[in-house]
Amino acid sequence: MAEEEIELSGEAPKSSKKNMILFGIIGLLLLGGGIGGTIFFLGGEKADSDEAVEEVVAEVEEERKEAIYIALKPSFTVNFQSGKGARFLQVDVQAMTRDSEVTEQLHRHMPVVRDALVMLFSSKTAQELSHREGKKKLQAETLAAIQEILESETGSTGIEQIYFTSFVMQ
Repeated sequence: MAEEEIELSGEAPKSSKKNMILFGIIGLLLLGGGIGGTIFFLGGEKADSDEAVEEVVAEVEEERKEAIYIALKPSFTVNFQSGKGARFLQVDVQAMTRDSEVTEQLHRHMPVVRDALVMLFSSKTAQELSHREGKKKLQAETLAAIQEILESETGSTGIEQIYFTSFVMQ
């Protein structure tokens, strides 16, 4: 009887081990198949989305035109607000656009633009513009003033950036 118990107990673990190994292999195959299928389907979509991104980038590069710089001549020379006698500011301004029509529109409305900029520049103090932050702020205000004029006159802002190519305070 002892021998029978040993044999029975010996047989049960072998079939359990075989079943566990069999279920383990089946589980791994199912898991691998699921992962493989997911990668296959998502990989296909990724390839399609990569192609779509490349097409959009190509279109944007085609649409992006070369920069055109417009000098607002002559230089702006204005009196500063100052409690210490006469102070002056002389600034050379260049506007950047990518549309040749904006160049024509800016020249057409140059008297209005120059008037607005003279008023803007003369409202500043030497102390405000003595630091880089003040000059950057004036640059942003200049851009906003020009864009506002072009928007009201033409319906389009047109100018992307303003550059001070000379900036002299005395």
